Amino acid sequence: KQWYQRRVAITAGILKGEYMSVSLQSSCTPVDKKYPLTITTVTKNSAAYIREWLEYHRIIGVQHFFILDNESNDDLKTVLYPYIESNIVTYIPWEDVSYRNTHLEVIMNTQQKGIIYALSRYGCRSKWTALIDDDEFILPKGNRTVVQILEDYEAFGGLALGWAWFGSNGYVTKPTTLVIESYTKKKKVPTATLR
Repeated sequence: KQWYQRRVAITAGILKGEYMSVSLQSSCTPVDKKYPLTITTVTKNSAAYIREWLEYHRIIGVQHFFILDNESNDDLKTVLYPYIESNIVTYIPWEDVSYRNTHLEVIMNTQQKGIIYALSRYGCRSKWTALIDDDEFILPKGNRTVVQILEDYEAFGGLALGWAWFGSNGYVTKPTTLVIESYTKKKKVPTATLR
């Protein structure tokens, strides 16, 4: 409980699975093989760009995604279907999300409730899980995958990720090109707040 209260504010970071299941009074069923790295995210109406986001993160080393769908009405599940069938995505419809702790529920927003639900149910299936939004991209420095980078941090229970703000690149309407090709201009000074 103490660990949770200190860490709930970090909604973007990478956490170690062994800490999640103990700290969240997990109902997770352990599995023989853990994913080295997963992403847990809450999304709504992201069908237009979710494929790019998934494929990008697969390239940098993410093996599985726990996606909580907050009542999308844009065919998100249809877009995710091939990933669900290939066991790359665990799709969690919002009506399945239930977090029954009224004391903590008062201080949590919708996204936090979804993440806590997913971590308590699926956290033990990952060695590491990243908590990021579906419009955020992890950018590893150098030529190593995120999993290779995490090997340097085995002694830690979690990492906060530095955050950079990318602007509109001057677009007035949404471009048809990839997100990572369209939005390349960022604030020169990194945001001081860790997300």
